[in-house]
Amino acid sequence: MMDQATLQHWVEANNFFQFMDSEERTHLYSFKDHWKFVKPGECVVRVGETDYGFFVIVKGTFSVIKPEDIFLAHLNPGDLFGEVSLKSRRKRYSNVVADEEGIVFKVDDILLKKISPALHLKIKNQVIEVLIRRLDDMNQRLVKLTRMR
Repeated sequence: MMDQATLQHWVEANNFFQFMDSEERTHLYSFKDHWKFVKPGECVVRVGETDYGFFVIVKGTFSVIKPEDIFLAHLNPGDLFGEVSLKSRRKRYSNVVADEEGIVFKVDDILLKKISPALHLKIKNQVIEVLIRRLDDMNQRLVKLTRMR
């Protein structure tokens, strides 16, 4: 288990948490069961699981893999995974595996009901920022694929 000072170091260096003040981050630290420390090769989410929350990568890198070992994406600190399940209530459709030792923070309905509306809004805004970046990236890839034809 990592000590509070080390966890704070990684959180403060993470762009997902940059718009939160120290009091808000301290409040998040109190949700001990939402912080997960993972080992290399550990599967954080599995295809078919029913879990209505998403994860913020605090430390480490992770791979998103479909069944039959189809690699989809490489994720880094500040990235999210599993966010579709929070609102759509769908089962997981990919595995997410730690490439190295890491830390993730789980955001679910339990957490969102216990935090202030202001902090809830900050988390929501950060999720929107991440999704916009993903959409931009997909659009750029689509343009490249279209030009290759």
